Amino acid sequence: HTPGAEANCTTAQTCTVCGAELAAALNHNYEAVVTAPTCTADGYTTHTCTRCNDTYTDTPVNATGHAETKEYKVIDSVLYHVATCGCEETREAVEAGTVVEVANQADLQTVVLAGYSVKIMANLDLTAAIEIYGDVNVTIDMNGKTLTADWESDGVVEVLFIHDGATVTVTGNGTMISGDKAETNSVISCIDNSTLTIENGYFYSASCGDVIYARTNSTVYVKGGRFECAEDYYGTW
Repeated sequence: HTPGAEANCTTAQTCTVCGAELAAALNHNYEAVVTAPTCTADGYTTHTCTRCNDTYTDTPVNATGHAETKEYKVIDSVLYHVATCGCEETREAVEAGTVVEVANQADLQTVVLAGYSVKIMANLDLTAAIEIYGDVNVTIDMNGKTLTADWESDGVVEVLFIHDGATVTVTGNGTMISGDKAETNSVISCIDNSTLTIENGYFYSASCGDVIYARTNSTVYVKGGRFECAEDYYGTW
């Protein structure tokens, strides 16, 4: 026999004289690469032969569609409302003086530290105290909602920790509760030249601790509200 061209993926090697098959076709050797779907484009799997580069696609997956997550971020000292999707991020600067509606702990903490007043839009079980400090003057409108601080700790568990010169007003007839999992609780601590004004609401400490704790040249103004502590404790107010 006189061999013809080498066998490839689809064609056998044959004798150029008599046409007899000398080597069978090799068949394709495909490797698969998955392209994940995006917000706007379908996903699919591409199969490519390692010998001849023949290719085809299958296993289509529909585009996911836009699914934004929204949060507040401070970027270069500016507060932004940031919407993030799988395909892009958009930022909208928050105008000074805006009362920002918040429905989670992370946004609440970010916004008040940036010096913006807030309106609470959901009951929140906190995992850490909301710290407010420095040269900020903010109002927390409780909007009838409840903030609860109740986690295990060897230290003090509290809803608000106001310090280092911050000025805070609490209004909106909401509820702040400090639970009984920690050894010592305060509902609000106001220290180090800070100012707290309480216009209304209900403030309850479920264990040994202060309802409102103030020291080191700080001032607390109480215009209304109800204050309760489950256990007697020195300094309770």
